[in-house]
Amino acid sequence: MATVTEFAHQPDLEDTADIEFAYSKIERAYTELSLLPMFSEQTLAILFLAKAASSSPAKIDPHIIARIDSCLSPASIIELMVWLSIQQLMHRLHCFYDVMDSI
Repeated sequence: MATVTEFAHQPDLEDTADIEFAYSKIERAYTELSLLPMFSEQTLAILFLAKAASSSPAKIDPHIIARIDSCLSPASIIELMVWLSIQQLMHRLHCFYDVMDSI
């Protein structure tokens, strides 16, 4: 049974030459997580979109859109993208100041 941590550690789509293999691993983890009662379809769609959007550059393709389209409203997608952007900005600032403190 997959956990959220295992889902998060699935390969990023740009890290693999075989995109179909990467999708199959992500889909399998998604399916296993859907068997857990604590995850609604909306929560799973949020995890799926966050995984795709957090890589650099973001890998949001028609496959991702088809998966989340029926579960998330446009407003919730925008909210998630803004929140991820803020988190990535904070991470970059933290890394910058860690380097500056060590100089």
